[in-house]
Parts: sequence; C-alpha cells; structure tokens
Amino acid sequence: MVLIPAIDPLANDWNKNAEDAFGSLKSLYWNANKGLFYSDNYQDNHLNYWWQAHGLEAIIDESLRVKDDRYFTMIADFYEGIQTANNGFSNDYYDDMCWMAIALVRAYNLTGNDQYLTTAKYLWGDIITGWNDSHGGGICWNKFTRDYKNTPSNATAAILSFRLYQLTKEDKYLLMGEQILNWMQETLVDNVTGTVWDGIGRNGGNEIDYLWLFTYNQGIYIGACVEYYNIVKDKFWITKAKKTADNAIQLFSMNYRELKDEGKGDGGLFKGILIRYLKLLTNKEYIEQDKYNIYASFIRKNSEIIWDRGKSSTYPYLFNHDWTRSPADAVDLSVELSAVLLIEATATLEVN
Repeated sequence: MVLIPAIDPLANDWNKNAEDAFGSLKSLYWNANKGLFYSDNYQDNHLNYWWQAHGLEAIIDESLRVKDDRYFTMIADFYEGIQTANNGFSNDYYDDMCWMAIALVRAYNLTGNDQYLTTAKYLWGDIITGWNDSHGGGICWNKFTRDYKNTPSNATAAILSFRLYQLTKEDKYLLMGEQILNWMQETLVDNVTGTVWDGIGRNGGNEIDYLWLFTYNQGIYIGACVEYYNIVKDKFWITKAKKTADNAIQLFSMNYRELKDEGKGDGGLFKGILIRYLKLLTNKEYIEQDKYNIYASFIRKNSEIIWDRGKSSTYPYLFNHDWTRSPADAVDLSVELSAVLLIEATATLEVN
C-alpha cells in the first residue's frame, strides 16, 4: 500500500479557502460585461472555448458548495456570453464541445433550466459525427483530421453520453458511450498498468502516442469508468478506474506528493481535471476505506502545497502552474482554474 503523509484536516479551513479561491477567480478573471472569463489576469479577451467550459464548472462547484442560487444569474450570463462570443455553441474540436456539454449538463442538473440540457444534447449530436472507422472506431480530435483519434475527444464523449443516458434513459446515449469506452479500452489504455495514452494516428499512420502522457487523460478515463459503473453497477469498471488512479498518482507526482508541473496554456488545466475525476472516484460507494484514505490524502496534500507555496501573497490570489512556487508573471485562466478545481475538491471531501 502506498503511504501518503497524513494531513491534519483542521490545519486549514478548506471551505473558506475554496471561497477565497473562487472569489479570486471571479475578481481577477470574470468579465461581467461579456459574461465570460478573461484568458489571463491582464484581461486578455482571446476566447479559449474549452477553458471557458471549466470556468462554468467552477461557477457550478461554488454554487453547489454554498447551497445558494445566487450564482444562477452568473451561469445564465455565461450561457449568453459564450453563445455570442462563439457565434453559437458548435466548435471545430470535438473535445472542446464535450467539455462545454458536460458543463451544461451540470448546469441543468443544478438549475433545472431546460435550455442548458437542450444545448448539451445538440452538442452531443455534433460530437458523434466525429466517429468513423479509422483505427477501428473512435471520435476524431477535430473536423479536419479525421484519422487522428485521442483520449480527450473520446473519454469526454463517453462521460457526456453516460450522463445524458442517466438523465433521459434514451438508449442512443448508452450505446454510443459503450462503443466509445470499449474502443478506448482496446486502443488507448494499457490494461496492465492502467496508463492512458493520448492518441493514435497523430502523424498520419497507425502509431500510438505511448510517450504522450498527460494527467487529464488519466482523469477523464477514470470519469468515464465511474459514470459507466453508475449505470451497469459492474465493479469491473471501478477496478479499472482504481488501477488508472493508482498509476497516475505514482507516475505524475513527486514522491506521492505534489503533481508535476505541466506548464501554462492548455497544460495548465490538466492537473485540475485529473483532480476533479479522482475526487469523483473518491466515494465510499465505489472504493474501500484504505483506498479512499489514499486518494483523499493525496488531494488534500496537493491543496496544502499550493496553498502554502503556490499562490501569491495577497488576496485576490493568483496561483502558479508549478504548485510548489508562487507565480512570478501573468497567470493564464487555465492555471488559475486548475487550482480552483483542486481546492474545491478538497473542500468537499469527507473528513475521516
């Protein structure tokens, strides 16, 4: 068994820290006039569509934690803002649309606003047009490279499909999710170690990117397995999720402590996404107590590290992509969001 140093749950008030982290995100990045987040703390207006989707996830997390509908207006403003800025909701990248649709399903679950669910279903219909027989199946990365299939497009599409099935009980969502997950299992997952590879066919052939290893790919595969388990109740999928989680903690952390630095830009979001789905697995319905303790301690340890060493000295806080050092320059929205997702996960963990 991996032993991770124990953390005193009273050493920090994680509910307050999560409130401060989200407050910093809102203060430094939220553009109320446009209903969107700036792309960095210098108010860059460039639209990063998939970063924005995780911004919506952060709003939803905050609203759920405080158990208050005061953020419903912010969600509605975001919906209108992204629709205007993107000229609709469709995108050339299938994974980007998946992220947005996943967030909109959560927005529907929180608010009951049918518009969010309708748009998520519309996006799902666009996303599944990316499925083709190249490499035996799978959804391609974008609408221009039909032979390149990757984990970001497929694991997210599986999560979305399974969540839509759980809401609607329409078989088309379940069948598509199963097709995707089975294809991933056969093509992009090392069934011995649990490692999830990034993709196949990136350079035009049949090669798999065995050396392209990213935290968020592990996280979304974990999420797809958990969501499928929620439907079929077959522990096989929790076993798969645990294997990938155990491997990810070993592969991507420094001595089972902080997750490694994956840089700015898109990479800045990767760790927060792994944490989101590791937190999803960290549920006593799914896993035994000793495994729960390992995952919960790992999440809390990373929060302790970023809170003590990886943020700016004054509020509103900026967080660094290297969670062991305070930021020294501009901070991308992706990087700030990753920290917010981490701290939010810690605030909602059960304390043992």
